[in-house]
Amino acid sequence: MTWRDVARGDLLHLRRSKMGWTVAGLMLLSTVGVAVTAFLMTLGGGSVPEVRLVLLFVAAIQVVLLPLVALVGSYGAIVTERKTGSVRFLLGLPNSRFDAYLGKLLSRTLLVAAPFTICLTVAWLFSVAVFDGLALVGFLAVLGWSLVYTVIAVGIGLTISASVKTETRAVAGIAASMLLFGVLWPLLQHFALIVHPTEYLEYPQPPKPSWYYAFGQLNPGVAYTRLVVGTFDGTAVIPLAAPSEPLGYATATAPFAVLALVGWLVVAPWLGYSLFRSVDLP
Repeated sequence: MTWRDVARGDLLHLRRSKMGWTVAGLMLLSTVGVAVTAFLMTLGGGSVPEVRLVLLFVAAIQVVLLPLVALVGSYGAIVTERKTGSVRFLLGLPNSRFDAYLGKLLSRTLLVAAPFTICLTVAWLFSVAVFDGLALVGFLAVLGWSLVYTVIAVGIGLTISASVKTETRAVAGIAASMLLFGVLWPLLQHFALIVHPTEYLEYPQPPKPSWYYAFGQLNPGVAYTRLVVGTFDGTAVIPLAAPSEPLGYATATAPFAVLALVGWLVVAPWLGYSLFRSVDLP
């Protein structure tokens, strides 16, 4: 057996479970459902939207939905094997821990990425047929960055799964990670600004320092939003990531957002594997 066998076996198990079908249903509603809803609204006499607006709205939903689905779909990947004792079979010769971890990472990524890719493609083709425009670059950007975003979220989910001993703690870790990236991150960004120089509390406030925007854009959700929205409108202002244009901070640019996502793409799976490699198993 190799990591391919681990991934294949895990996918077969997921296909028989309710989770796989639930993920496919959510992806269908958030992509094709959005396009169909926009079409139905035009039947009431509304103006015909552009394809790029439909794609942009789909991407806005994925900022929250993709990591939520990926985290929920991956949190039990390792901890459940430990709880049931099946980890002994998973790591049976000739499987190494690297094979097991890589197989789990691949299968849980495909769990989210495959239905999302199919549904987004259908939504785009439907939109091209009934709305104005083609927006091929926008479609490819939403698809590409969403897949990267999915791998990052799965990597974080596997890290949580490898670091705890019970599923209850894994669920708590998932909730904590959603709270961190969705709520606490912008609060920490503003808190750091407050405790730094007091002049930022005074009026008129000076331009915020570069680290303020850099920290905001290190959040994978913010970097993902920056890259997708920047594809459709390069002048758009992204909250917490984009200063006014004249300031021109390098940390608020698309290349910095790319570096942030690439960093998470490497660090999240690596951290999970490091924990899985060092943990004592029964």
